[in-house]
Formats: sequence, C-alpha cells, structure tokens
Amino acid sequence: MRRRCRRPAITGRHTACLAERGPAPAPEAAAVALLRALDHWRTQPFAAVRAAWTARGPQPGTPITLNSGARTTTGLYAGLAEDGSLLLDTGAGPRAYSTGETGG
Repeated sequence: MRRRCRRPAITGRHTACLAERGPAPAPEAAAVALLRALDHWRTQPFAAVRAAWTARGPQPGTPITLNSGARTTTGLYAGLAEDGSLLLDTGAGPRAYSTGETGG
C-alpha cells in the first residue's frame, strides 16, 4: 500500500512526494545507491552521460525558463553542448548556458 503524502507547495516550482512511488529506503541504503550511481557516471566519458541525459531529459522544443541571478531567459530546449552547457533556442538560434536554474 502506498503512503499518501503532502507535496510541498513552493510557488513557481513543481514538487514531488517520493513516498508516492513506494516505500522509502533507509537513509543509509539511499546514500549507498546514490554514491554508486555517481561513481558509475564519473568513470564514463561525457558523451555517455550526454547520451543518457538526452534519452531521459526533456524533448527538443520543450519550453524552458532559465533563472540566473536577476536575469530570466525563456526559450526552447535544444539539447546539451559537448561541454555540458544547456542549449536554449531563444529565437535567435541556440545559445549555450552553463549556469542557472531551470524550470518549465
């Protein structure tokens, strides 16, 4: 039986309650799983990381808002650059952004 939980309400952000996905693992087990996953990706060339992100991340053309300090940029997701920067098409062609916080 899945637990009901209350999602935190944060203006302008999508939130989730992980308990809706099933029983929560013990904190130590979650930490071990996370560290193993990080170790795996640290040993891969960036092309593999980029390919995995492309397979699981937003579809090209998805609207994205990028907040970087006092500046907000809105555009369409255009992928990841070879250096890992976010490619965002703002109407003047794709531009690379290496810092900021994204939202839909």
